[in-house]
Amino acid sequence: MLQAWLERIPRGQIALPSVVVAEVLRGRCEFALKATPAQFEFAHSQLLKEMRVLRRFRIVFPDQASATVLAALLKQHASRKRYADVMIAALGERRKPYRRHPQSERLCWPAAETAIAKLD
Repeated sequence: MLQAWLERIPRGQIALPSVVVAEVLRGRCEFALKATPAQFEFAHSQLLKEMRVLRRFRIVFPDQASATVLAALLKQHASRKRYADVMIAALGERRKPYRRHPQSERLCWPAAETAIAKLD
């Protein structure tokens, strides 16, 4: 269902926070590194497949302003359980276009009120 929804939206309008990319790759890498002999080929093919899928999206990278927002959000929301969510919210709180990153085009990320609301 998600794939069908994504196919209706132009790729240029979809961006993933680098935190999400890191989480996805971490999961696939852990599976590949801990694979049993029976899982070995499948685990590594899934890792390669995921890398190919992720490569099609723009990626939003943090900058110094995002780090400043992250520090403020961490003071406001003391829980470390959802640290990745706070990082994503910090990226989303940036309202100005991001600086151009060598591996990404200039990006704007919508406000992250939803992500912040989940933290409360």
